Amino acid sequence: MTLLIPVLASNIESDALASGITFAQEHEGSLQVFLDFSNADYTQDSMNNTIDAISEKLDVADIQYRVETVLRGDDMVEKLTGAARANSNDVVIVGLQSKISQEKVHLGSQIQRILLEVPCAVFILRPDTGDFFEPLQTSRE
Repeated sequence: MTLLIPVLASNIESDALASGITFAQEHEGSLQVFLDFSNADYTQDSMNNTIDAISEKLDVADIQYRVETVLRGDDMVEKLTGAARANSNDVVIVGLQSKISQEKVHLGSQIQRILLEVPCAVFILRPDTGDFFEPLQTSRE
């Protein structure tokens, strides 16, 4: 099983990455991490340092992985879609950054595009939790 995980370069401690590592370890899977540098200015040295930091984290996890970069001007969803089609990936894991209010979840445009365009299963993590094994609970009063 291969998992695709988009990760903001400014947040390599993301819930999506942590959950992907756990899932890959438990299911003898591999990760393809898309490290997103598109929303900020990075020097080549700072990019290399971030790539090294995430690689060290994945080395310690003792799983197979590949890290790809997404640079300014690149389209993350197109890269995910292309990788999923080319490599027959099984799952994309993404973190939801919007707020869950009452019984509604407001998805951003990137998450919507991922759900519509990526040709494999998509796990969406709720904010402030890395546990995608439990379904979203809502109360009905």
